[in-house]
Amino acid sequence: MSDHLYILSLLGKPHPFIYNTTSIVLPGVVTFMLIALIAPFGFAALSVIHRLLFALVIGFVSSISVILVVTSFRKILPNYMQEDSWTVGKEVTLYISVVAVICVLIFLFFVVLNLSTTPLSDLFKKVALFTAAISIFPIIIQVLYEQYRFQKRSAVNALALTKNLGSNSKVPSGVDNGAESIRFEAENGKVELQLGMDQICYLKADGNYVEVFYLNQEKMEKKLIRNRLKVFAEQLPGRLFFHCHKSYVVNGKQILSVEGNARNFELTLHATSFRVPVSRSKSEKLSSFLKSL
Repeated sequence: MSDHLYILSLLGKPHPFIYNTTSIVLPGVVTFMLIALIAPFGFAALSVIHRLLFALVIGFVSSISVILVVTSFRKILPNYMQEDSWTVGKEVTLYISVVAVICVLIFLFFVVLNLSTTPLSDLFKKVALFTAAISIFPIIIQVLYEQYRFQKRSAVNALALTKNLGSNSKVPSGVDNGAESIRFEAENGKVELQLGMDQICYLKADGNYVEVFYLNQEKMEKKLIRNRLKVFAEQLPGRLFFHCHKSYVVNGKQILSVEGNARNFELTLHATSFRVPVSRSKSEKLSSFLKSL
């Protein structure tokens, strides 16, 4: 794999979206410690009091910038900020945006308080270089650490959930549920498909349509029906079907195992290699659902 393709695959990897008190305070604390103790880029020339005050101001600016960027992104780009589709690339973009805001705020801090006689263009360049240099390593370390920590935690939780499957780890025979059937109707009321419970694998929302994936003579087939996923989800029995994602409903009897990545869970099914995603909001309900099968 070329370096270009490797970078693209890395940026597309799932990543946990973390926005809590720690994610707000930590950048400020790290920045404060870096300036106060290590004193890079000429800060050692300042007196201890001035260095601590400067470190405190920049640390505060760093934390405020996180709040400003996340709040702004959520209002302006709500679809982009969906946690279930968060990736390493989006995380890096968010960090770059935070660094840019920090740069602007520090620049304005110098200008408003008239702390430098350097021409504005040169001052902005210096502030930008300083902000980027002081931020790059904490950003890389935090992204890699979050990837490792959440990947490990998710793998452990996925293994525990797979154990809850019990006898469901065998291919469903269809004896218990074959007598029951579901009629899938289009919006105009026309019956497009009628299937036994054990034939249905999973449903996927596709715009104004729903893709119904089902078994026919042990072969996977797909039927595209004009309707909303919510309509079909409500008519399927909750004891057997799990609305695991805003775009997916899965037959619990078809779940072979649960896999975990750095963002959420994925369900491996008996009849297909496709892994059905589980949204973070549904992850807690997954355990009780699997136990009840």
